[in-house]
Amino acid sequence: MSMGLKRSKDKGPDAAMMALVLVSIMLGGMAAGLVAQRGEALERYEKDSRKGPVVLDFSVVTVDGKALNLSDLRGRPVFLDLMATWCGVCRMQMPMLNATYNSFKDQVVFLSIGMDWFETDEDLRGYKNQYGAQWTFALDRTGEVYGATYAQAYPTLLIIDKDGRMVFYHEGAITQADLLEAVHLVAP
Repeated sequence: MSMGLKRSKDKGPDAAMMALVLVSIMLGGMAAGLVAQRGEALERYEKDSRKGPVVLDFSVVTVDGKALNLSDLRGRPVFLDLMATWCGVCRMQMPMLNATYNSFKDQVVFLSIGMDWFETDEDLRGYKNQYGAQWTFALDRTGEVYGATYAQAYPTLLIIDKDGRMVFYHEGAITQADLLEAVHLVAP
């Protein structure tokens, strides 16, 4: 005697076969839905990964004595200038940074951070005043900024989008045209 499904004598599908077909259709539909969801999630992930890495949070004290965390600026694009007051290229770029700041100050937060631990707030304030810079300056006293950015040269310019992702990184001298193109990544 066979232990299989009992077949009916009529020529139509039996109830067990119909149930199997319906379950197969439902599972196939669910699988297609899961594949579509996974495809959307993968597409979002790929789009986010093209934006660049999230910049780690850091804390600095500005030359005006105010505490500032990078995370406090989340929701706004940030132009980060990592520099030293004795750096010739940094000095050469200051008029260009001033012009860029004046064009985008309402759309982008500008922050210059002195990376030389031997410099003082007075050194940085004198540098800022010498060039008439109107944006915020601070010193990386603890190495947190270096740890968050791994900057290897002076100057290093970073542009961070409103979500905290680095969309531009450049070490050394830059042209005005390249700088403007980079800022346009986060400001219309």
